[in-house]
Amino acid sequence: MDPSYLLVLLTRYGGVNPYKGIKKKLISAYHLLIAVILISGTVLIVYTIYMSGKTEHITRFGFFGISGSLIIPKAVTFCYYEKVITETIRSVIKMVKKRDNTIYVERFKSASRYGWIGYHYMSRLLFIAFALYFISPLIVDICIMWFTNSKKPLFLPEPNVDYLLSENPTRSLSFYLITTFNVIWILCLLYPTYSYLIQLYMVILYINCELNIITENILVWGNSYKKFKTTDEQLASFKQIIRDHQEVLRIMEGLRKAIGFPFLSRCILVPIIMVMLIMATLKQLKNDVSLAFIAFLGFIVAVPNELLCCWIGEMLQSTSLAVNESLYEIPWYQMNSKVKKDLLFMMFKTQQPIMIHYKGYGCLNLKTFMEIMNNAYSLFMFFNTFS
Repeated sequence: MDPSYLLVLLTRYGGVNPYKGIKKKLISAYHLLIAVILISGTVLIVYTIYMSGKTEHITRFGFFGISGSLIIPKAVTFCYYEKVITETIRSVIKMVKKRDNTIYVERFKSASRYGWIGYHYMSRLLFIAFALYFISPLIVDICIMWFTNSKKPLFLPEPNVDYLLSENPTRSLSFYLITTFNVIWILCLLYPTYSYLIQLYMVILYINCELNIITENILVWGNSYKKFKTTDEQLASFKQIIRDHQEVLRIMEGLRKAIGFPFLSRCILVPIIMVMLIMATLKQLKNDVSLAFIAFLGFIVAVPNELLCCWIGEMLQSTSLAVNESLYEIPWYQMNSKVKKDLLFMMFKTQQPIMIHYKGYGCLNLKTFMEIMNNAYSLFMFFNTFS
């Protein structure tokens, strides 16, 4: 997969618009339309929960309402840091393309392959599940409408039940318009969120490969320093390694701005979503086993999704510390004072692990995943006690 495709993904789903002229206006109009649909759908869901007073709406619509709010931090971040994020992604693309060695190219291809498999195949599975659950019933119902006189819809997508306080919706133009809008809203909700995570995985995997290359270059440079003809050649070779590492640090500053705040919001909202899915599962077990299975399936998908996200952050943290460890493994004590000065600078820069966070909160690692699961369990016990 061409790393330049990262910028295409970011433009299509992320809200970043690096173009100019008429193309920039068309992309901006597209993102504005998506934003209007997302905000309108979220407002209608919250309105339905507030006005109906039914407890089942909490679990039925609460998941979609909270999920809709996950988009807001991402949208605000991407609008505020649009130029920074675009430049960061372009820096990642340059970082990947400068490694023209065959071995390095294969490593980046391998990282791309994992991300592409996730995006290419999982997005299609998501669309198939979406079509089977939301679109197919609507199409079948419209077709049956032409051959029957029944006013009650035969197939009804689940989020549209009791939608806008309509207890027993009938076949009408408004019914199909509301249902179609609901389907479009959920699609706009799921696809950008999923694509955003894929971009996160891809960029971190690329940076992880670059850090591994830097670690190997340090070890190779340290073990072969006697082969250098002059001290200046030694110094120039090591300074290039320092520049490569500083470029990674600069890219990470942009990534923290792009990912830190949205991930912090996920740490707060995802436990609530998990609890609502479990509560929906328990509630629907008495009424409809199929709906209970769908809610439980959503919980099963949410847990490994968060685990994968935090695990990739943990992997980046460990790889960055490996750079520091490699500096101690080379025979630094045999080198002259000029080289030792640069070594001390590099050691100082690599003492702290590279982490993605927002002002020290919501670190992307396995410790945060355990906190998310612990918070979800505490919330579940709290709501279960009062229910």
